Order: sequence, then C-alpha cells, then structure tokens
Amino acid sequence: MAEVGQYRTRKLDENGDPVISGQVWIYDIEAIAQTINTRLNLFSGEFWRDVTEGTPWIGRILGKNNSTNTLQSKSTILKNIIRNTQGVISILEWSSDFSYTDRKFSVNATVLTEYGVLGINEDLNEKEYVEDESVQNLLIAVQNYTIAANGYTEF
Repeated sequence: MAEVGQYRTRKLDENGDPVISGQVWIYDIEAIAQTINTRLNLFSGEFWRDVTEGTPWIGRILGKNNSTNTLQSKSTILKNIIRNTQGVISILEWSSDFSYTDRKFSVNATVLTEYGVLGINEDLNEKEYVEDESVQNLLIAVQNYTIAANGYTEF
C-alpha cells in the first residue's frame, strides 16, 4: 500500500477516467504531476462547474500568430497554469517551441514541487518525477533562514 502523503487526488487511468477499484488515490509528487497534466489538458470553458477554468488552447495557444499571440505569451499562459497548481513552488527550467504548420506546442520544463522535482517533457502528456528528500530539506533550511533573518522567535 502506498504511503499516505499530504497531497492526494483520485488516480486517472490511461484514458483519463477515474480509477474506481484497487489503488484509487495517488499522493504527493505523482498527484501533482497528474494535476498539472489534467489542468493543461482541460480546454477553456470545458468544465461545466467553472467555465473560466482551463487552458485557452484554441483561442490563444494553437491559433494564428499575431502581435499579442507570440511564443512568449503562449509560454506565459502555460507557465501560469503550472505555477498555480497546488503543490508547485516554482518552475526551475523552461524551454518551449511552437510549430505553426503542425499547430504543435512543445515544452521541456523542470518544476520544483513540495515533494521533489518534476520533469515535463515536450508532449505535455508524459511526466517524470524524482522524489528527492534533499529538496524538502533545502526548503526547510530556506524557511528557517528566512524566519531567523526576520527576527521571528516564535513558531
């Protein structure tokens, strides 16, 4: 049985459907990876409970290029979606490209999460992750340093 972590989400199968038997929950970095993938694959207006959620693939990312729809603006949209995912601390590395003939957006990114480093490869559907306790220890050290530097004595 998987160790229960602080962040969990319902596991999705290879078709994106919720798993209903066996191990139905995933935790920590695996859950964050799946959440990023789900958020990036949700089209704007597709979620009936909140039509403001989703990635504007049609209108702003895969659409024709113009002065307000540059590779930089497309990347900014995707970076914001990733950064605003629960458990994500920051994007450490980012490279992206867009093929106007194929309408294909490719990304290579390294994302720092609360549970380790997550690599996102070019097709946005395959995630790899590395659980690294040193990342967690580094974050705790930085937090302790910040507290000490600001003169806080009570926790």
